Amino acid sequence: MNEEDFCLQKERSIVNLKFDNLADSFKKLAAYICI
Repeated sequence: MNEEDFCLQKERSIVNLKFDNLADSFKKLAAYICI
């Protein structure tokens, strides 16, 4: 799995958990990783 795939997978997880506080933390983390 390359980094781009990892980021896309994380984005899907964030969408699936968008009402979960943990998802907000993952979204912030993914933003740093994917830039």
